[in-house]
Amino acid sequence: MRTILAIGLLAACGSQAQPVPAQPTEPARPSNWWIQGEPDTSQPTVDPSKQDKVEIPPLTRIETVATEIAIKGVAVTAVPVGAAGWTVQIENNTNSMVSVAWDESTFVTSKGESYGRLIRGETRRIDIANAQPPTPVAPKARITQTVLVEKFLSEEAFEDKVATYPRRLSAGLVERISESRRGLQEMIVGGKLLLTIQLAAGKQTWTGKVMAGE
Repeated sequence: MRTILAIGLLAACGSQAQPVPAQPTEPARPSNWWIQGEPDTSQPTVDPSKQDKVEIPPLTRIETVATEIAIKGVAVTAVPVGAAGWTVQIENNTNSMVSVAWDESTFVTSKGESYGRLIRGETRRIDIANAQPPTPVAPKARITQTVLVEKFLSEEAFEDKVATYPRRLSAGLVERISESRRGLQEMIVGGKLLLTIQLAAGKQTWTGKVMAGE
């Protein structure tokens, strides 16, 4: 009798669709939540568009360059410009013509890494990879030239882009800009600027060490 009853119950159940257990679902998330990393529906982050705006601090460089290896008869000074460039003045106090070999001049970071050639500031972007002719300096004369460090050109472009931003941005974005600048400064301060000068007696390299400004 029990066997017949069990068969009858199975037959009855087979003729009806069985309800599917409800699956747990993730709580609905508002579309304006900004989630970073693993979703956390209980702790949404703040929408950056609603953060308070702060002003982008101006790019300020006050490093000084102290002569470490001098060249007799040639005086060199350098002041910072742009993100990582320099305006150098080279004075020829000799009685002979000298010239500056830019393709043999470089900047060495505080970590001891040579960062490529010194590119003259007026060089067009399409000509950056080309060889640069030496710049002559007549006897008892001087030249002033702005130069950019080859491997820091992307940082120069970044600052050009920042200059086009609205002056007030979210605090998070401004902090990222400031952090990028601090990292660059750590590479510049303690680094060395090397200028190769062709004299009548042969080539010599002037070296200046970058010091933190006051």
